Formats: sequence, structure tokens, C-alpha cells
Amino acid sequence: MNSPEIDESLPVACRVDAIQPEQRARWLEVGRRFYASVEQVVELPDGYALRLSPDHLPLTAEYVMRDRLCCAFVRWEIVVEQAGGPLWLRVRGPSGTKDLSRAAMERTDVLRPEVARAAGFALDRRRGVTLDDVAALADDLSRR
Repeated sequence: MNSPEIDESLPVACRVDAIQPEQRARWLEVGRRFYASVEQVVELPDGYALRLSPDHLPLTAEYVMRDRLCCAFVRWEIVVEQAGGPLWLRVRGPSGTKDLSRAAMERTDVLRPEVARAAGFALDRRRGVTLDDVAALADDLSRR
């Protein structure tokens, strides 16, 4: 089965308001746990691939289930390698997706420093993430 082409007409914009207010704290918690579990980040032509232990499949699925509401432009691809190999989450999308993803991973402290550094991300602008920060960051990055 061939995957469909990326829809380039979708606006690259994060919409925190698409997540119900009572679900936002859980969304943020799951996102923090997910990114803290990432072992490697690999650049793709139209996004990034994030490698995790296959034990993190339930966490990855919950993260995608929640974040897809905010980032409707992203194509989420969960790949579980054969024979107990790693789990990959591919975050792909229209032009601008990779830039937005990189900026989000560079400007927050969600990735472990050694993972961010190995991916070639700058660490000098990183800061913690609160619900208020997420909304402001999403607005800022969506305007890029």
C-alpha cells in the first residue's frame, strides 16, 4: 500500500484551542513523557523521525492521539521495526513542517540535551514548558 502524498494545501499552524481545555494538562504531560523517551532524532526531507524503545508504543499512540488535534497538518507515522527493533514516530507534513518541528524542539527542553545535541539542535534558547508557554509558542511558530 502506497501512502498518499502530503497535502501541501494544509496550513502549518498549531491550534492549542483544538484540544479541549480539560484535556490540555494531560496533553502536555503525555508530550513531556513522550519527548523525554526519545532516543534519537533523524531529519527527513519533510519532517523528522523520532526513535524510541518499542516499550513506548502506548505512550506514542496516546501522544499522537492528542497532538494530532493541535497539529492537524502533520502526517503521523508510527513504525515498529521487526524482531523487537525500535519504534519510530515520523512527523511529516507540508512545507514548513520541518522548520516548525525543529524550532519547537530547539526552543523547549522536552528532548534530553544529549538527544537534542546529537540531532544538531541549538540548546541556547531552550526553556521549560507550561500550558501558557505552549499556547504562546504555538502562536509564535505558526506565524513563521
